[in-house]
This record gives sequence, structure tokens and C-alpha cells, in this order.
Amino acid sequence: MTIYLYFFMGVGLIMTVTGLYGLGQNYYKSQLFEKYPLGGYEQRCDYLSQPVSLMKGVSDSDIEESSGEAKRIEKQIEDCEANLDEERSARKVTDLYNSLIILGIGIVLFGSHLFVNVQISRR
Repeated sequence: MTIYLYFFMGVGLIMTVTGLYGLGQNYYKSQLFEKYPLGGYEQRCDYLSQPVSLMKGVSDSDIEESSGEAKRIEKQIEDCEANLDEERSARKVTDLYNSLIILGIGIVLFGSHLFVNVQISRR
């Protein structure tokens, strides 16, 4: 019984620390950065503005980009940046809720097993 209680107290303590770490990480990402950071390549739209010659492997002299093509690329860049903004706001909320859930479960797990352990120790 004692091993069981100490094991789950340890698990609860680890989950509590993990939840606190996630909350701290969410706070500093929200406050210190201009935009909430995503993982590495997820926050890039610059590949859309590359010249068509680099994407197709055709030399610059063979390509005459029309105004319609330029507008299409500009529209793609705007859509990409709008999607990144939506992804940032969704990731920010998701990270916050995940941290709160882990913290809450850890506190309940640790607190309930600590309570039972104290009650058993008093006997």
C-alpha cells in the first residue's frame, strides 16, 4: 500500500511540475515574443515568394511572369500569413489548456494520495 501511495504521489508531483513548466512556457512565449512561435518550419511563408525559376528549375530568361501570376502568388502569401495567425492563436490556447489540464490532474493525484498517506500514517 505504501509503495502504491508513494508511486502515485511521485507521478502527481511530476505532472504538477510539467503543468507548471507548460504554463511558464506559455507565458514567456506570449509575453516575450511579438508573435506566438510555432515549431520550426511551420511559421514560414517565404517559400511562396521564391522566383518561379527556382521552383520549376527553368532559367530566368525562359520565364516572363505575368501580372496574373504575380497576383496569384501575392494572394497565396496573404492566405498563408492569415493561416499562420489562426494557427498561432489556436496553438496559444491549446498549449494553455493542455498545461492547465496536466497541472490540475497532477494536483488532484498528488493531493489525494498525500491525504490518504497522511491518514494511514496517523494510525
